[in-house]
Amino acid sequence: MSDIIKSTDYCNLLKQGKITVGNSVYAIEKIYVKEKETEEIRFAYYKKDSTGKEFFVPRPLDLEEEHLIALLKAGIDEGVLPNDYKTKL
Repeated sequence: MSDIIKSTDYCNLLKQGKITVGNSVYAIEKIYVKEKETEEIRFAYYKKDSTGKEFFVPRPLDLEEEHLIALLKAGIDEGVLPNDYKTKL
């Protein structure tokens, strides 16, 4: 397993690509789900508070097309998705 960025009761966050638009942070993450013992890809949404700290928002991630493309690129750049992901797609 990769180095752990953050750990919760649910999962370990292994890799993360993200983009910020205002106080919204959109992320694509590779996580290890503890109960299932599987690595999975998660799209996540965080909000920044007045100090800049990010808080997870447990809701669906809705993006404009340009932000989705930027987020997928960040996922490839950060190793969340494999380098040949564009070819597979």
